[in-house]
Amino acid sequence: MADPKTYTAECSASSEYSTIPAVVVFSIDEAKAREIIRLAGLVKEHDLLRVKKFDYDAVWLNTEPAPSDEDAEDCDEEPSEIDDDVCTECDCLNVSEDIFWFSCILKHTDTEVCGAHQSVRELAEHFGLEFGPQSQPSRVEDLWQNQTMLANFVNSYCCGPTPAGIVLTADKALVIATEDRRLFYRLSEVNGDVCATKTSDLINLADPEAESDLVGTYSGDNAAILALSAVCRLQGWTAVL
Repeated sequence: MADPKTYTAECSASSEYSTIPAVVVFSIDEAKAREIIRLAGLVKEHDLLRVKKFDYDAVWLNTEPAPSDEDAEDCDEEPSEIDDDVCTECDCLNVSEDIFWFSCILKHTDTEVCGAHQSVRELAEHFGLEFGPQSQPSRVEDLWQNQTMLANFVNSYCCGPTPAGIVLTADKALVIATEDRRLFYRLSEVNGDVCATKTSDLINLADPEAESDLVGTYSGDNAAILALSAVCRLQGWTAVL
């Protein structure tokens, strides 16, 4: 039987003005791994966004634990006495189709803190458990994975500002920022089509359901490339696609 898998995950928060934990530390044994895999299967089977359940096994810390060494092994204090624990409430385990993470609310606040997302497939592989067939990448994700094409996109412009960068977000959307960061374009898959929108509001960019200006909606095998091409034309960018 494989040993429990231990994680130290960086934290992010719903409010940029709050002081939040640096990391969340947790350990997953085989029983909990099976539960996470089962929940991921329910999400996929019922076309859910995620499932969320109370779970207080994770420890939220203000400072990242020091690497274990011989000095740490000789120390008489328990890790909980050394590390600066954070007071939290509503601690939860979150599971989507292929990732899981822990979340909490900072005590006496309305700030939600989330640990970095972890792969369900990698967890299953650690314990030698089955985790369904390898999911096929979305068309937008497949576009992102074509590193050569995207390098050409960034480097082969002929007029207008060069794009500041392209990132793939957690929900598999391709986000393109202009050099002055006054405009942001989002390519995401909606109801089987690739939708391109633009916004100057970072809050709207982070929320795929928020209102933003529609560039266009494209379908077919080349939908992601067509959407990216439309963004290029709007900005005066030239790319080898």
